Amino acid sequence: MNRSEFREKMIPLSDYERHAKIRLEEHITALDALNTQELWENDKNGYPIFSNEGMTKIRDRTDDKLHSPVLREGTEDHLRMIYHHRFSKIPMHSTEFISLNYVYSGNLVIHFPEQAHSLNLHAGQLLFMNSGIVHGLDINTEEDIILGFQIEKEFLNEQLLYGLSGASPIIDFLVRTMSGQTSDFTFLIAGFEEDERMKNLIEDVFCEYLDPGPLSDQIVVNYVRQLIIYLVRNQSSLVKLDTKADIMAILCYIEDHYRTCTLRELSEEFHFNSKYLGNLIRKKSGKTFEQILSQVRMEKAVFYLLNTDLPVSEIASMCGYSNLSFFYKKFKEKNGYLPKQYREMNRCV
Repeated sequence: MNRSEFREKMIPLSDYERHAKIRLEEHITALDALNTQELWENDKNGYPIFSNEGMTKIRDRTDDKLHSPVLREGTEDHLRMIYHHRFSKIPMHSTEFISLNYVYSGNLVIHFPEQAHSLNLHAGQLLFMNSGIVHGLDINTEEDIILGFQIEKEFLNEQLLYGLSGASPIIDFLVRTMSGQTSDFTFLIAGFEEDERMKNLIEDVFCEYLDPGPLSDQIVVNYVRQLIIYLVRNQSSLVKLDTKADIMAILCYIEDHYRTCTLRELSEEFHFNSKYLGNLIRKKSGKTFEQILSQVRMEKAVFYLLNTDLPVSEIASMCGYSNLSFFYKKFKEKNGYLPKQYREMNRCV
């Protein structure tokens, strides 16, 4: 199956979706329509928990196999892909798996408990969500095409993250989170509106998954690994907060505002007392605010030294250092050489 064939198969409404439109008008949720209540346990607040086992059983509850959550066996059943059916209201729930939903066209509305405002994602945006986060989804119109991935943590650990690393504290933290370690990470929204590569890549994954050939499992794994790499390097990622401070959002803000960021500015942005926020950063990341800020600034300085011909004084200013002597001192402490020496030595390699 090629991309054109996939679009021809995906865009027209299915019979199931035509009936779903009627059910939505009658306020019948997707779970009620499929009669899946007995598949889920509820959490202490009464919200269903979508389990990996339950997801594998849903396929038997619908004749519309294109929109069922298990498109075919393979990858040891640790990766499921789903083309969410349109006219679907999925009530508040949490999941055992990490989920990734890409808005191929139209919009996706996300609700959270006890929050007055919903999130409205548009075409080209991607929602990456940790397991255990209570939320609901609305896919309301014929234009709303949402392509999803359900990733079990075992699959993520063993297959997608091997050798994946990065100097950025954001990337390092995200990799640890995706590896299943305990964290306060909730979800992030990444914008690929201007990057057709993500859309093309997701189409390629689904083409391979719907129409498998020799070595399809390995091809799918490599496609999803590339998708994760696009995600962690995306510079337009908007990390949203749940009811508690998300350390990843704080790290993201520091990286985006490294030139002028102060702890006071950070505390005002996240509505915390400066002392409390400083302690929170140290507790969650293992580093102080000053250490994280210095690390980010030094990484930027190294980048500009090795990839531009800008004078050292200008690089220092760009990286937030108004005192050139202090910049020289901190750079040598971090890298063992003065900036000009470091540039000359590494450009000769």
